Amino acid sequence: MPRKNSVILMADEMRADAVGFMGNPDCRTPHLDRFAAQGIVFEQHFAVHGKCVPSLISMQTGRYAHTDGFRTIHQHLPPGQSNLLQLLHENYRYETAVFGINHTWEALFETNEGGRGISDYHSLTGHYHEMAFAAYDSPAPGTGARTPLDLDDHHFHYGGRIEGKRNQFTDDARTAQAIDYLTKTRDRQRPFYLHLNLTLPHPPYAVEEPYFSMYDRQAIQPIHIPGGAVAAHHVNEALYVTFPLRAGSDVRRPPLRHDLDRPPEYTGFMNLHYR
Repeated sequence: MPRKNSVILMADEMRADAVGFMGNPDCRTPHLDRFAAQGIVFEQHFAVHGKCVPSLISMQTGRYAHTDGFRTIHQHLPPGQSNLLQLLHENYRYETAVFGINHTWEALFETNEGGRGISDYHSLTGHYHEMAFAAYDSPAPGTGARTPLDLDDHHFHYGGRIEGKRNQFTDDARTAQAIDYLTKTRDRQRPFYLHLNLTLPHPPYAVEEPYFSMYDRQAIQPIHIPGGAVAAHHVNEALYVTFPLRAGSDVRRPPLRHDLDRPPEYTGFMNLHYR
């Protein structure tokens, strides 16, 4: 039986309910919808950690992040620790390609020579290095383009409309690398594992035309939050009350606070677990 090719598209911070094939009534994602229709959708999949790196590592190891002590964005898989990329590459002779940000493996960028590292190709391998920083022009706003909101980046990480050239290792460049690999570079005598890490929709929330003007802001429907929670800070308060927090040698269950200020015990708890 021929071995199946594997393609993983990782969009940083994108929720499952932000795509059409999962029932979102507003977001237009026709290509992802078609991709999902031709593949497998894990409808009960969930992230095991609030930070991107520990969660991505769990996808590679099949283990909970806390089991191996991964808890921050500064920890990566050390060489030799079993993971999916290594397993397919070494045990099953898959050709492997990882494009975009790393966020998983310590040794991914140790060499830029194709076929010599833990992945056969990555965004800085050979000719992909030049492609990584290619400039892309943002379309100029046309007739009927929406006006950016008068907000700075402190308002929910609002970035507004992207204009001019984009050349800072953009998602466009990473996607072009993946397409080049699939159409020109890969060894067609071997099965392949392609992993594409995209930054968007990670904040700041900004996008170029025509996507910036694609949606009528007033027509977007409110997001339904399961379980009756109505705001993110209410969820945080519930966590604060549910879990006892350590303040020096005192472990207590403090009363619910209705304001947005956080006591030092809460801050200490978050720093302890997520630093």
